[in-house]
Amino acid sequence: MNKEKILGFLKEAVSSEKSSLSSENIFGEIGFDQSKCRLGWFIPPDFSLIEKALSNFLEVAKDKEEFIFVGMGGSINGIKALISLGEGKNFYTLDSLDPQAIEEVLSQIKNPSKTLVISISKSATTLETQLISRSLRDFFNNEDNFLWLSDPSSFEKLDKLNWQKIRRFPIQVNSGEDIGGRFSCPHTLIFLIPLFLIFRKNLEKLKSFWTNYTAYRNYLIDKAWQEVEKVKLKDELKIFLEINRGNSLGLSNWIRQLFQESLGSKDSFWVKTIVENSKVFLKDFISLDTELNIEGKFEYLAGLMYYLQLFIAFLSYYKKINFVNQPYVEVYKKELKNLKENFPQSLLLSLEELKDRINNSSFKELEFIDCILYFWPSKELTEKLKNYFSQEFPDKVFSLFLGSDWNHHSYQSAFKDKKSLYLIVAPFRERVDSKFLSEEKASENLTTLRKISYATFKTLEDKALYFSLKI
Repeated sequence: MNKEKILGFLKEAVSSEKSSLSSENIFGEIGFDQSKCRLGWFIPPDFSLIEKALSNFLEVAKDKEEFIFVGMGGSINGIKALISLGEGKNFYTLDSLDPQAIEEVLSQIKNPSKTLVISISKSATTLETQLISRSLRDFFNNEDNFLWLSDPSSFEKLDKLNWQKIRRFPIQVNSGEDIGGRFSCPHTLIFLIPLFLIFRKNLEKLKSFWTNYTAYRNYLIDKAWQEVEKVKLKDELKIFLEINRGNSLGLSNWIRQLFQESLGSKDSFWVKTIVENSKVFLKDFISLDTELNIEGKFEYLAGLMYYLQLFIAFLSYYKKINFVNQPYVEVYKKELKNLKENFPQSLLLSLEELKDRINNSSFKELEFIDCILYFWPSKELTEKLKNYFSQEFPDKVFSLFLGSDWNHHSYQSAFKDKKSLYLIVAPFRERVDSKFLSEEKASENLTTLRKISYATFKTLEDKALYFSLKI
């Protein structure tokens, strides 16, 4: 591989129609979703465009003091990573339909009139984002409390979904549509708005950050290239990332989505990604270097994101993998759409009963166990599950996720995965008494979570168990 030649191909593909690219430039095949370019993330936007976009945003947010970000997958996990750096005291995120998750956020709001809900969906139609945003209308019920980030071509859909009077901005500062969700940080408003707010709406501070961050670009390109050289010949990739500078669940899921959705479920390649904040021994896993010589915690986060995106692009070029589409995600969405109202109820299992089912089946031979909870769990429950599986299945790599966000960051790779058992844990509650949501909204959200969990199970049935936990 010739680095300069590939960089030239990338630059050409960013600014060209697919039909005009030479046959030698395979980014026309691996960097486009059908005819739509998805490589806009490669070139950082000029700060003048950022300044203009944020000046417009400031008109909406100038008197707001608390902010709720609503989105799924790549639209929210990068924001979680920013907030976790410790300076987002009045920032909240919502990516769960569970009424308890919504209650937990709304109970912390001090002044509803000074709160802005920022809903994010490239298509404007993401089911969970729409339902959560509608649920919040029960509480706020004021046009000034809402803002949508979406693609300009999706604005008309917002009107049809009864958001006609709600303000909306393009996700990209140049109003383009060539950046997909998992590549939207750090070069779009999905990253820049929360960072601007963390900087107390100080454009000069943001400009200083941008100057510092973009100065590392060539260093990040070179480092990503060096890391790809170490793994490019492998037909499967078990990759471990140790993030000891500002790791969080949001960042872990952001990284997991980038790798699993970009590289996973490709016919010629298999990947499994583990992210931790300390070194752990995992058999046959390759450690990707995340020790970047970058000063500043926000600069490091942005640099890490760009570095990993470059790694994906370079490796995909070598493997000839389309790294910007996610066709298998449509499989469970189709199943969900066709699901009848009287779909089967989940079995109610204790952990001991679950252990017996696993041990008495062919699933016991699988190397990984991924447990997806389609409800909002307590911290005590998540710790209990982690401890239980590490003790009872010490030979397995156990990971715990929350649905339906998991569908947006890992379903794509799960579809053809033959090395993992997926535990699909449906909500155990039929209804919930809510202080902030109407009974109708709360019931609709729980029913939707149950439907998503069952549709997920039906499309992964050969490697999944579907049940509710006895808690």
